[in-house]
Amino acid sequence: MIRKLAIQNKAERDTFLEQTFLERDGAKTLRDNLGSKLVKVVVGPRRAGKSVQCFLALKDKRFAYLNFDDENFLRFDDYDEIPTALNEIYGSFDFILFDEIQNLPNWEVFVNKLQRRGFKIVLTGSNAKLLSRELGSTLTGRHQSFEVLPLGLSEFLRHRKIAFDTDTMCLPEKRGQALRAIDEYLVHGGFPEVAIDSIPVSDYLNTLLDAILYKDIVIRHDIRSPRLLTELSLYLLTNFAREYTFNSLKNAVGAGSVATVESYVAHLEEAYLFFSLQRYSFKVKETVRAPRKIYAVDNGLVTARARQVSQDNGRLLENAVFLELLRQGLKPNRNIFYYRTRSNREVDFLILDGHRVHTLIQVCHSMDDQRTRARESKALLQAATELSPEQLTIVTWDTETTIEENGKTIHAIPFWQMAQWGKNREWNR
Repeated sequence: MIRKLAIQNKAERDTFLEQTFLERDGAKTLRDNLGSKLVKVVVGPRRAGKSVQCFLALKDKRFAYLNFDDENFLRFDDYDEIPTALNEIYGSFDFILFDEIQNLPNWEVFVNKLQRRGFKIVLTGSNAKLLSRELGSTLTGRHQSFEVLPLGLSEFLRHRKIAFDTDTMCLPEKRGQALRAIDEYLVHGGFPEVAIDSIPVSDYLNTLLDAILYKDIVIRHDIRSPRLLTELSLYLLTNFAREYTFNSLKNAVGAGSVATVESYVAHLEEAYLFFSLQRYSFKVKETVRAPRKIYAVDNGLVTARARQVSQDNGRLLENAVFLELLRQGLKPNRNIFYYRTRSNREVDFLILDGHRVHTLIQVCHSMDDQRTRARESKALLQAATELSPEQLTIVTWDTETTIEENGKTIHAIPFWQMAQWGKNREWNR
């Protein structure tokens, strides 16, 4: 049976290679690292473009391909048949690409054996923490991870052939075109098939969410109450970019225990649906005990599924800014947190460079209202007095200005400008 599956997967691979795909920002990095003997692990949510990124990186290489997102792979247990079948079908090859490897029972032992035998392996998986944990136990020091999220703003605009450099954005008609596209991006998100293809957005994203909940959580973890898991996911989507505690979630969804809620949130994060952000404090205990903030992996899932009366542009922008920071290499609760001042004013993002606070970022959709402008600035200035950061930034929808107050400078920049920062920021050293 493995030979039949391998033949089918080869046909799938060949069809992929005949198509033209949008070049993802991470494909070159993956391609540049193919020469090492380390197992390459590409992780991210379903349908975010992991497979495409791998095909783009491997398209000029000789590689075999198996996609384990197929229940037929669960029907055999002699894994030694896999390399035999691949050699028979492909002849010689330099790399093996295993797609959605987490679906293969005890895959980590199998991959470890192949690596010891000299195979160069690229894996994809739709599970964040569990995948890393499995790798850590068997491939310690012998793997390299790459994260693929839905399209970032720069990728989205590049596909739309919309320039958004500073000179172009000075032209009113070009600026209007770019802002319309950015508004669409903030509402519908960056899942490639939504951003690139003309498909019913809400139907697609609702189906995708259901598939992730069922395939990556309910089945994988044998969830006893799928209804409760779904209810929790919808509550978090509705309350994205807000603080939560496990006890508040328990009460909100009517769960039987805090432990159940904590477990379900962990599963939702492992499946790349959400990220939890801790509050920064000099005291570790305070960081652990404080409420966390929840962010969704894509704005489109929020607008497609959340129970909300009206669109909250401010929180959508904040969620998009958070995801942009992740794409630039920052890691939640390692070098990016949120912060509350001693007077309980919230600062959306705090970025560490080593052990020092490098940047404080506030997100404000519009600064036209003077009271809003004063509120956001005051939170940053208070936090700056307490933390002495190097930079103070407000990310806006489309405002660029400089605020000088109390001897400190706050730079307000539009979201499109933030997307040009790239991965060479000082905090990524």
